[in-house]
Amino acid sequence: MRHTSLALIAALSLTATARALDLTPQFADVDADGLVMKLPYFQDGPKRVFIKPPAGWKIDGNSERANLSSEAAPHSTVTFTLSAKPVLPKSEAERKTLREAMLTLPGKEAANVTLEADTLDPLPLNGWKTIEFRVSYDLAGKRFQKSVLLVKLNAIEELRVTVTGPAQEFAKAAGAAMMCLRTWHKQ
Repeated sequence: MRHTSLALIAALSLTATARALDLTPQFADVDADGLVMKLPYFQDGPKRVFIKPPAGWKIDGNSERANLSSEAAPHSTVTFTLSAKPVLPKSEAERKTLREAMLTLPGKEAANVTLEADTLDPLPLNGWKTIEFRVSYDLAGKRFQKSVLLVKLNAIEELRVTVTGPAQEFAKAAGAAMMCLRTWHKQ
């Protein structure tokens, strides 16, 4: 059991190297009913995947990682990466192993680590299979939350959206991540 948990933690902490989706944010002018907006997109082979972050949120990154940031949640991080190996659970046993692995992600310094959510398919879009885990924990005298949302984009690619921040900012950062996913569309 310990080896399985370690393998899942490793899979959650790695990013894919051979894939079609490039997470380097690029920008294009998009005409929406006569209103031209500059929207970020990721290159996915010959197609573009557009997202629309909330107002006030900035996106940057590289081919392996996209990051959202905002003055509205200055101590929070939102990252989009591709899993090196898909880990979306196929059985209750695999889901339990992921739950256990999730409890270790805040690190050894964290105290009072609690699993707050384990939600199957919280994002019913595009036919995606998804699962989200969220933990809360104490660190340096403050309460934090961390969530990992796994999104099966297709047969071989799994997007991992990680949100981390102080409890009082977490909802803003998690909301920004979900808005990006809700506006995710290929052209």
